[in-house]
Amino acid sequence: RLSSAPVRNFLDVGCGCGDLAFGVAAVSGGAVAGLDTDAGMVDRASKAGAGDFVVASAVDRHEAFRGRFDLIAAFEVLEHVPADTHADVLDAFRFYAKPGAVGAIMVPNAAHPILGGWLAWSDYTHKAFFTAESLSQFLRTNGVFRAAVLPWYSAGGPALLKAREAFGRAAGFALKAAVAAFSTIPGKTDPWVDDPFPMSSHLIAVFEIPT
Repeated sequence: RLSSAPVRNFLDVGCGCGDLAFGVAAVSGGAVAGLDTDAGMVDRASKAGAGDFVVASAVDRHEAFRGRFDLIAAFEVLEHVPADTHADVLDAFRFYAKPGAVGAIMVPNAAHPILGGWLAWSDYTHKAFFTAESLSQFLRTNGVFRAAVLPWYSAGGPALLKAREAFGRAAGFALKAAVAAFSTIPGKTDPWVDDPFPMSSHLIAVFEIPT
């Protein structure tokens, strides 16, 4: 846990029709806002509930949002952005963040031992791919000094999520044991990465946004 402070202002970068923002609002009771390049999605979000939603890209700087948020998320955004602009996305996080704000970035897991290639390449709009270690490296090389990169399991109720997590860990252990019989498998070398070879469809990085 990077912060125990309540979420008072949340920004969803790549908000779509606002589902994540409204979910955070329901849990935290805080104010929410979102950015998206799709004007139709932004219009739907604006009409669906209370929130401040605007048309803007992940690298834009919307002046009205400067220094306003204590939690900023970009879920399934970075894989759609060219790698040479990823640092600009993180700079936008800095622009929008209050001091001590927390960021969360979720991406498909290109190192999934079964689905990794499909997760990475099945969407024509994907421009970049991440493993747990490369996501950690991206953050570290762009000034982040405190982070955790964790498996992210597909949506579902609490019981289903626990079952998926347990199955993923068991299946991952069995697969690694099988691979280790004839090859070398990745080892844990990055302190921010709990498992460099997770059986999850996605990865999430949670980090303190650098000032």
